[in-house]
Amino acid sequence: MSDEATSSLPRSLKIIGVLNLLCGSALLLCGMGVFWLIGPFLVENSPFQLNPVETRQIAAEMRKQMIEDARRDERAATNAATKERLRKVRNELETTPENLEVTLDFQRINASLPWLSRYIWAEILTGPILNLLMMFGGVGLILGKKWSQTLTLGVASLKILRLALLSLFLGLVVVPGVRGTMDDFARTRFARLIVRQAIESRNADGIPTAQVELSEIVQILTALCYGYALMSLAIGAIYPVIILILLTRTHSTQPISQPTVSD
Repeated sequence: MSDEATSSLPRSLKIIGVLNLLCGSALLLCGMGVFWLIGPFLVENSPFQLNPVETRQIAAEMRKQMIEDARRDERAATNAATKERLRKVRNELETTPENLEVTLDFQRINASLPWLSRYIWAEILTGPILNLLMMFGGVGLILGKKWSQTLTLGVASLKILRLALLSLFLGLVVVPGVRGTMDDFARTRFARLIVRQAIESRNADGIPTAQVELSEIVQILTALCYGYALMSLAIGAIYPVIILILLTRTHSTQPISQPTVSD
């Protein structure tokens, strides 16, 4: 007696194998590209922390540039009212203290930021592992290996579970922490002046810009983060769910043929 070298799988499973191989390869390449771009930064800045001295230096440079921009716009303004508004913005910038430690609780902010770096690490490390397994399962389906169905079903289930856990972690832990940081910064005088100077500068350039509160910007960014958590789950789960449905139906309607027995 001799078994066949490979078991005969339905044609539909081999098509799924090709799709898994193509999708897995594309996702793996994308993941590698993202890691190549942000990996060095993550390695050097994990966990994320705000250094009070460095933050103060950055704020000082920003303030210096904003004062120069306001002074330039003030000189170029032809309207007396616009010139006066720009002058007031410049005066406020010049009298704003650089010492952000007085208005920002860096200890509280730094307590929430590590969760952001942990989320990013989990995102960029778990994806490639599952994509490699998806490719491996795809090759097995193409070659007609019986174990490939079990592997592909397991990987699809793990992909959905991964997306659900990451979305929950992002929505329940990361976003609230980051929002707290943004709220703290939004309450500072320096942050309000950044927005005001940007609006006045655009108005001076002839680009009408509506007045907006910094708290509204924080709310918009928070909503976008929550939206990303939901959309990443909804969109990312489409292909794994399709694979689960197709494999389950194929397995129930077209079972794998048993090895033949030869004399």
